[in-house]
Amino acid sequence: MNLLKYSTGASLALLIALAAVLFSMSPGPASGSPASAQEEKHGGDIIFEVKKNKQKLEHSIFSHQLHLDAGSTCKDCHNDKVFKRERKLGNNKFTMKDIMAGKACGACHNGRTLVKGKAVFHPKNNCKKCHTAKFRKKRR
Repeated sequence: MNLLKYSTGASLALLIALAAVLFSMSPGPASGSPASAQEEKHGGDIIFEVKKNKQKLEHSIFSHQLHLDAGSTCKDCHNDKVFKRERKLGNNKFTMKDIMAGKACGACHNGRTLVKGKAVFHPKNNCKKCHTAKFRKKRR
């Protein structure tokens, strides 16, 4: 009986290790394609983790591509006025209070800034436009 438990556990561990090796060798989605090159160049999507969450909101997701498609350029945001020019994860920390005061995302998302003749939405009463990212629960 103990031998069966051991061999089943060892087989499972071996199978997981093999899957991890095969997965790490795969090129991933569209490697080398223009879309993945552009995503690499422009940062892709970024998830901002909600720390204090009285309203039980999901984490916020930022899409570089969505903003580029709307006509923004890197310098519109990464200019040391809105966000720091140095683009590295964790470099810019801000709160909803900052955004509502016109800092960070709130520099444009204020209900007054026009993009292609249309006002950029204000975050007040528009929580679900950004707060859509869920983290998977940790397994024990």
